Amino acid sequence: MKDTESKFTEQCMRLDGTDIVVCVRLENASMRIEVKKTDACVHTVIIDNAEDSIEHAWLIDLFAREDRVELRELANDVEEYLLSTNTNQG
Repeated sequence: MKDTESKFTEQCMRLDGTDIVVCVRLENASMRIEVKKTDACVHTVIIDNAEDSIEHAWLIDLFAREDRVELRELANDVEEYLLSTNTNQG
C-alpha cells in the first residue's frame, strides 16, 4: 500500500426495532461517527487523532463534549427549506 492511500475500517450497528443505524469509520487517524435515521445521516462527529494516547485519561470525562440533536427541529428545518424553495425551477 502506498503512503498516499487511505487505510480505513468501518463498523455499523442497527438498533433492533428501530430505523436507527450508528456507523463508526476509522480512517488514518480520524474517527467519524454517523448517526443515521431511515438511512439519512442526522448527525456526524469527527474525532481527529483518535488513535493518540491520552495522558491522565481518568480526567478526560471532565472535558468531554456532548451534543444534542433535536430530530423534530431538524425535520422542521428541512420542511421550511423545501417550502421556501421553488421546486418548479428545474
